[in-house]
Amino acid sequence: MDLKGRFLFGNRSAEKVTGYTIEELLKMNMNDLIAPSYIKETENRLKKRKKGEKIQGPLQIEIIRKDGKHVPLEVITSPVVKDNKLVAIQGVARDITQYRKMQSDLEDAEKKWEALFERSLDWIYIHDLKGKFIDANKPALKGLGYSKEEISQINFSTLLPIKYLTKAYKVLRELKQTGRQKELSEFKLKRKDGKLVYVETKASVIYQKQKPLFVIGIARDITERLQMKEALERANKKLTKMALTDDLTGLLNHGASLNRLKTEVKRAERNKEPISVLMADLDYFKTINDEYGHPAGDKVLQQVSQNIRKSFRSYDIQGRYGGEEFLITMPNTKKKYAQKAAERLRKRFQKNVIKLNGDQVSCTISIGIVSCSPHKNRIGAKTLLKHADQALYKAKEKGRNRVEVCPDF
Repeated sequence: MDLKGRFLFGNRSAEKVTGYTIEELLKMNMNDLIAPSYIKETENRLKKRKKGEKIQGPLQIEIIRKDGKHVPLEVITSPVVKDNKLVAIQGVARDITQYRKMQSDLEDAEKKWEALFERSLDWIYIHDLKGKFIDANKPALKGLGYSKEEISQINFSTLLPIKYLTKAYKVLRELKQTGRQKELSEFKLKRKDGKLVYVETKASVIYQKQKPLFVIGIARDITERLQMKEALERANKKLTKMALTDDLTGLLNHGASLNRLKTEVKRAERNKEPISVLMADLDYFKTINDEYGHPAGDKVLQQVSQNIRKSFRSYDIQGRYGGEEFLITMPNTKKKYAQKAAERLRKRFQKNVIKLNGDQVSCTISIGIVSCSPHKNRIGAKTLLKHADQALYKAKEKGRNRVEVCPDF
């Protein structure tokens, strides 16, 4: 191209890009090809060349092909000097249509990512391969109580209570090894203000040319959901307890104590262990009800239940069998140890003085015991109950306030 912008030479590629033949191009000026919005910038560059000024970098322009289509080009020029005098300008141009499309697609993708990142209701976070935060979206920042500047200064370990650190670093190792997290993980996180939040999260590693760059993850605040779940579990436990427990005494009710007895008999048979069963009944309880009223009788029942708890082991099964009768199952317990526990209950209850309607009343209890090894005797819960009841009846016959043991099987 001469210094007036007229073309002096062109190759076959120039023909292909412009749609003009070489003969047609050699009759044209650069301004005949360049789109109007780019002419001024191109002329300014030509003036700088004429003045000998240095040109910085390539020039991006658009030309108008012979068929009217616009084609973006990147042009690199250099001076042609003869006898120390600028005589022409030579240049190389390449079609950057695909580059422009890629650039446009990238900008669209960035806009979409920015919209997703900032508008998502879930927490989105990015951290490096060591766990130091790079960025987090608004929901994450709000949920954790940090600003963008603050979050970029901390490592995820700052947010984790000590007991979650091992789990977190295990997940990070998995990410480094496989590139993704197989399952959702639940973590408890510390907010900036010290409050705790529960989140479930899943993350993946972002790669460039097979090289891991950073970790991107999505998290959801499940604090409310877990609180509801815990409340439901507490309610279910309460309902279960209500279904199994005697309201007045707090001991197991009739059905629950019988079921536990059956379970323990099977366990004793399976493990080849002894088992002892006690039936206890308050003496002259009807007289107390008749003389002092049912509220007073309830007070006595509550007192005996407290004595039962104090007299037996925590794993002994204690229940109100019905009325003033109590059923105690002692797993892996021989007869002599069951006798000691029964005597402990009898003496403890006898010493208690209960105030009923202003009177100081002392009550007593009678107890029947049966002990056996189910794997030897092949005896079931029903038979054990029958023999314990017979021993109790014997204690009543012999004057009450005593412990009677069923003879060995």
